[in-house]
Amino acid sequence: SDSSIRDRRSRVVVYRFKLSSLELDSHARDKMIRLLGDKYNGEDDMVSLTSDRCPYRGQNLDYNKYLVTALFFESWRTEAWEVDTAVKQHIDSSVFSAADDLPKEVVEGSTEEFRTNLETVLNEGEDEESLRKYKEATRKLLN
Repeated sequence: SDSSIRDRRSRVVVYRFKLSSLELDSHARDKMIRLLGDKYNGEDDMVSLTSDRCPYRGQNLDYNKYLVTALFFESWRTEAWEVDTAVKQHIDSSVFSAADDLPKEVVEGSTEEFRTNLETVLNEGEDEESLRKYKEATRKLLN
C-alpha cells in the first residue's frame, strides 16, 4: 500500500467539501465562488479540488489544504475596486448596455439601430447575421 511513482493515479487526491461548512459572509462567499470557478458546483454546494502535481498522495493532500486556506483568506480580503460600488456594478454586469457602458458622446451621436446591434453582438455572441447587421449599422453611422 505504498505510493507507486510509476502509476500517476496513485498520487491523485480529490478534496471535496461543502462551501457552507466555511464561515463566510456574503461578500466572501461570492468572491470564493468566483475564485473557484468550475471547481464549485452550485447545485449541491460542493467544492472539488483535484491535485496530482506532487509525487506522493500526502503531499497532494497538503497542497489541497493549502489551496483551501489561501482561497479562504483571499475571499475575505476586500480590494479597493470592490469598495467602489459603481465600478463593482460595472464589472459584475453580465449584460452590456450601450447607454451605461459607452462614453456619453458616442451614445448621443449613435443611432438606436447601432446600439441595439452592438448590444446583440456583445450579449448574444457573434454569428454571421449579427455581425452583418452590426457592420451595416456602423457604416450608416459613419457615413
